[in-house]
Amino acid sequence: METLKKMTIVLAAVISAAMALTGCGGDSGAAAEKSADTTTAATESKPEESKPEESKEEEKKDEEKKDEEKKDDEKKEEEKKDDEKKDEEKKDDSASKEKPAKKGKSVVAKTQEEAPEPPAEEAAPDSVLVDAFANTVWVGMDGDYNVYALCLGDEEISFMSDDGSEINGYWGVVDGDPNIYIYNDSDLTDLAYTMPFQPDVDNNLLIINDTIVLTPTEASSVEEMTDAMEKESVACTIASYLDGTYWCCVGENSVEALSLKDGAIWYYDVSAEGEDGGNCYWSLDWENFTLYDENYNPLVTYGWDIEKDGSKFQLTLDGTNYVYTQVPESDAADIVNYLHSLFEDGGAAEDGEETEEAEEEE
Repeated sequence: METLKKMTIVLAAVISAAMALTGCGGDSGAAAEKSADTTTAATESKPEESKPEESKEEEKKDEEKKDEEKKDDEKKEEEKKDDEKKDEEKKDDSASKEKPAKKGKSVVAKTQEEAPEPPAEEAAPDSVLVDAFANTVWVGMDGDYNVYALCLGDEEISFMSDDGSEINGYWGVVDGDPNIYIYNDSDLTDLAYTMPFQPDVDNNLLIINDTIVLTPTEASSVEEMTDAMEKESVACTIASYLDGTYWCCVGENSVEALSLKDGAIWYYDVSAEGEDGGNCYWSLDWENFTLYDENYNPLVTYGWDIEKDGSKFQLTLDGTNYVYTQVPESDAADIVNYLHSLFEDGGAAEDGEETEEAEEEE
C-alpha cells in the first residue's frame, strides 16, 4: 500500500510537469480619448445667426478634420486587431506542430462528470483479476492523444491524465462483468465511477473505456516513471503525426496503401491476383503498433520505426520489415489509381520493398 501511495505521488508529479501550460487573454483595444473643446462649446451656446461666416467655415473644416482623424484612428485600430489575430494564429500553428493535438476532454475528465452505473448484480470482486493486476503501473494514450497513467494497488487506484484530471479511490471487478468499479470506500459500497475494463493478458495490454490502450511499466522510481512518461509522450506525438496521412509499400508482387485517421486504419492492396481492402483500428506505444477488430480485440502487433523527417514508416513482423513511403497529397486524392500505376511500373519504389531481416553472424 505504501508503494502505491509513493508511486501515485510520483505519477502526479510527473504528469503535472508534463502538462502543457497555455496562456489566454482577451483583445486589448485602445481606450477612447475624450477632450473638451471649450471653444466649440462656447460657440454652440450662442445663437447661430450671430456667428461670422468665416467662423462657420473654420468650424466646418475642423469638424471634417476631426472626422478624418477619427476614421484614421478606427482604421489603425482595425489593422492592429488584424495583426494581433495573425500573431495568435501563428502561435497556434507553431504550438500544434510542437505537440500533439488534443481534440477533446480526456476520458478521466468525462468520467468525473458522468453518473456511475452499479453492477447488474451484487457479487464479490473477481479475485483472479485482482491478483493479476494488483500492484501494477500502466501508461498509454487514447484516440485523442491524451496520455494516461494508471496505478492499481491491492485496494486503491489512481487514474490520471495529462490534462490534469484525476480519479482516486478503491477498485473492484466482478467476474463476467466487463467493467472496473471505483468506490469512495474500501468496503466497496459507495460507488463513484464505472468504466469499461478489458484486460488482454496474452498481448500484455489493458484497454479502458474501449479507447485507452495501456501497457505495463516496471517503473519503481521517479527517474523510471519520468522516462516512461516521456517515451509515451514521444509516441503520442508520432501517433498525432500519423493521423490523416497515407502510406504506400511496394513489394515484389504487390503494392499496398495505408490510411490512418481518427484511430481507424484503412488498407488497400493491388496484386497480380486481384485487389483487396478493409479497415480496422490501431494504436501505437513506444514499441508496438497494434491493430484491433471492431470490438477492440487485438489482431496483430508490429514493431515500428519512423524516419526523422517523417518520410518513411517501417513495420516489423516475424523478422520481416515492411517499409512504407508517405504518399503526397496529390496522389492520395486518388490512391487506388496511384497504386495501379506503381504496380504497373513493377516495383518503382525500391525503398518500399519488403526485406527479410539479415541474420547476424555470431
